Amino acid sequence: MKQFQKLPLVIPDEFLLIPASDQEQRNLLELVKYRCGQASTFFCSQFMPESWWHGKLGGSALADSIHP
Repeated sequence: MKQFQKLPLVIPDEFLLIPASDQEQRNLLELVKYRCGQASTFFCSQFMPESWWHGKLGGSALADSIHP
């Protein structure tokens, strides 16, 4: 995870093509929190943004925390 924190640009392609586990969701939250205001992150997906966060992250409070 630390290798992604230091990069100036991260582009997760095919984002949430498969469901994320609880641990993967926690890792994603930590990555987004660390990079916020520090570096650029672009999420690429086949899904509409409105359906990503709750539909693909399980609708948990963790999904709310990750939502941009």
